[in-house]
Amino acid sequence: MPPIRIAAALALLIVAAGSATARGDDFTLPCAEAPPAAVTAIPAPLDSLARVLCTRSGHLIVARPPLAWTLPGERPMVVLAVDPRGVKPGDDIGHAAHFTTIDLLDATETARGKVAERMRAVLPQHAGVEPTGMRGLGLVTADARRMILWLFHGPRGADGFDLWGTLCGDADCAYDRETLTGLPFTIKTRIQ
Repeated sequence: MPPIRIAAALALLIVAAGSATARGDDFTLPCAEAPPAAVTAIPAPLDSLARVLCTRSGHLIVARPPLAWTLPGERPMVVLAVDPRGVKPGDDIGHAAHFTTIDLLDATETARGKVAERMRAVLPQHAGVEPTGMRGLGLVTADARRMILWLFHGPRGADGFDLWGTLCGDADCAYDRETLTGLPFTIKTRIQ
């Protein structure tokens, strides 16, 4: 699959994580009602940082409270199992958009290099910091799209947190402005 098609098929959507759940109980769905092929659990030890949220807009991987995932500029984010260009706000696709695989991955030297390259390209102020302790989630969606969510220690912010993440395509971790894949995000305790 060409890199452009991979980037176009990836499923990253920026929304206010709080607003996703603030819509009320009618937005979330019980994950227990998902089809048997749906994977709704994050493997340990990354289950302390992430969880699957089942919604009417499909299954999402979101930060596990009290953590928040934020993009540069303090914008909250969630990772979706659906293509954001194919789903309009309010579409009720529910459990049809789910993950069939969520596997724990160890980072290779190549993966660490690609993530470090993204950090330098997108956040040049952190060019000298190499990601350490990288672990990943290998994701496959119900419509066979593949991606990797990398979680790692990176630049330490003024708040003292140094946990970061980035969503990458199977083949590369190139930054895509439309889907925001390859854009590093910080993981920190949500301020109430």
